[in-house]
Amino acid sequence: MAATETGKHTTIRCTVCVCDVDTATAPHRSHRETVHSGEIDLSLTECPKCGLVLVAEVLLPKQGPLVLVAHPNTGVHAVPVDWLEGWEANGFRQATPLEALGWYQERSPG
Repeated sequence: MAATETGKHTTIRCTVCVCDVDTATAPHRSHRETVHSGEIDLSLTECPKCGLVLVAEVLLPKQGPLVLVAHPNTGVHAVPVDWLEGWEANGFRQATPLEALGWYQERSPG
């Protein structure tokens, strides 16, 4: 999933049906997760065509808005939204919801 920002709206590319999903108009919910570094707000958006839940944005209070990216060799990383453009050429892609959940669980206490 690639995220692009247009004005105040973010568009996410669904990896299943390859459509562009506008996070301002698509079904949306937020999820808050507590991890070692504090609370993380996860913005979840549902693809209106196939129903896949897309990870739009992660907010770490000390670091600002981030997206989770995945690489076949190095795993999942949280990077600033601005860094996402151009990462695909190096083998990175936006992390799937399952990969994002694993990323949270690795950092969750207990």
